[in-house]
Amino acid sequence: MLDVIPPPYGDVTRRWSLLAPEVQDRHSHRLLGVPLDDVHIERPVSRDQQQHYRRLVDAALDGEAVAFAWLAYSHAPLLVARGRPLFDADPVEWGEAALEVLHQGLHRAAAAEGPWARRRVALHLCSRMSRAVQRHMVHAKHVQPVDPVQLEWRAESFIDPHRDPHPDLTIALDQALSELEPSVADGLRAASSLVPLGEVADAHAIDEVLLRQRMSRARRQLRPQLAEFSRSA
Repeated sequence: MLDVIPPPYGDVTRRWSLLAPEVQDRHSHRLLGVPLDDVHIERPVSRDQQQHYRRLVDAALDGEAVAFAWLAYSHAPLLVARGRPLFDADPVEWGEAALEVLHQGLHRAAAAEGPWARRRVALHLCSRMSRAVQRHMVHAKHVQPVDPVQLEWRAESFIDPHRDPHPDLTIALDQALSELEPSVADGLRAASSLVPLGEVADAHAIDEVLLRQRMSRARRQLRPQLAEFSRSA
């Protein structure tokens, strides 16, 4: 992920992302006791790998700025995807909300039993950022009498994580969509909500046929990324 996140959240993530690889590796040895190439904080397999994330959480809560920046950078795609309407409308408010929910999520992870701390944090971030978007929606309704179409269909695309039967798929899909061009990601979300693609094309000032072509390529790109969630897998 290219770190182009605006402040205040980007000020935190760049404390990690702008470090030279050899400096990141030294911090990895210091914080986790393993080389950077051996760190698994996003998709851990073994119990030892599951502890990498928890050790970063403990270090961040102890005031280790690099550990918190590393976690903030790792969770940024999910926070951007879940808070996209707020991110687009007010990046500063999004950043403040994202930092707040990340702090809360790390405290919840530290207090929880069991090894799967990252999944608990991810579910917390999904829920809290969705609430932040809803608050933004309510505010927008008062400021702007006619609700923007973009906000309406994006709000409908958010799933309450407590009612989501497949939270792992939701999180993986959010992260995958966040890496696509905004018009394509918005088009795929709109298609899943049965929203006319013409509205998305108009919002991004591109031809609808071109948007459909880009969406088709994106679906082919996402298929192998999400293959593990396929019913036939």
